[in-house]
Amino acid sequence: MTEPFITWSVGPFTISAQMLFIFIAAASGYGAMSLYLKEQRVGNRGEILDTFLTSLIICAVVYKMWPFILDPKLLTSPGNLLYFAGGPYAAYASAGAAVIYFLLQSVRKKWSHHSLDSFMAAITTALIVFSLGVKKYGLPSPFSFGYIYEGVIYHPVNFYYSWLFLLVLLAAVLLVPSSKKYARSITMLTGLVIAYGLAAPFQV
Repeated sequence: MTEPFITWSVGPFTISAQMLFIFIAAASGYGAMSLYLKEQRVGNRGEILDTFLTSLIICAVVYKMWPFILDPKLLTSPGNLLYFAGGPYAAYASAGAAVIYFLLQSVRKKWSHHSLDSFMAAITTALIVFSLGVKKYGLPSPFSFGYIYEGVIYHPVNFYYSWLFLLVLLAAVLLVPSSKKYARSITMLTGLVIAYGLAAPFQV
């Protein structure tokens, strides 16, 4: 696990640990989706994966351009494109755009329920990987286990998330039959909401 604001520079480009693990998480989600569709023997697997990849690109573009959407004046200096990204609600907006695009394509092309199940499995897998990679400090903890900063122990919130998300994924895949339409998707979506609720009291 790394600190979220550690950065590495290559020439004029700078990447943070948080951004690096976003890429790793996205790649893990893509891999999970591919395996899921292969296991379910979905015939149009390639088409679904291509759409998911396009969703990731849309997510990245919206996240990158979000500062310029909020403040178009930044575009007056082309150099700003190298340095600005994210901002208030950027993660929600970019993820929302990606999800909406995938869902619209799924409905338009009348894919089976396996496409949405695989999409939710990809999202859950990506959340697990990201949570394992980047530290998230919570409130001061009374326990001996946690992150230590200036002599104070804090709840390792990302660690809590990673295990909760893993339990959600395992419960959906192992306990819910894939033949039940959208049952796994609903299970994972409900589980993720519950997981966030359970970890919320430990966050700052």
